[in-house]
Amino acid sequence: MSFDWILPTVVVLVLFVCSMRRRISNYTRLYPKEKDFPVEPRESVLSNAIRDWVAVAGGVYLVLMALGAFLSLDIPREVQWGTFKFDPLAAFSFLLAVLQPYLPIGARPKE
Repeated sequence: MSFDWILPTVVVLVLFVCSMRRRISNYTRLYPKEKDFPVEPRESVLSNAIRDWVAVAGGVYLVLMALGAFLSLDIPREVQWGTFKFDPLAAFSFLLAVLQPYLPIGARPKE
């Protein structure tokens, strides 16, 4: 029986614990008077971008599902490409959500 996985697992766990300790010490240094975490989460540019991406992908997916049901299209539930199996509507939604910021459609930021 091989135990080659033990050392990498221990190293990853130690690094994770050290990282969490560092984050906690940074947090307590930034907020020394507060003993609890803030009630409201703080938004960042990255979290807003991820939220918008998920919203676009989910909206496109729901529209494609409704359109397929309305038109009675026979869309396969799963497609295999090499060793990967995926939902074609989800993959198309993912692709459109990734490409959406580069397409000349939708709302434009104020310049």
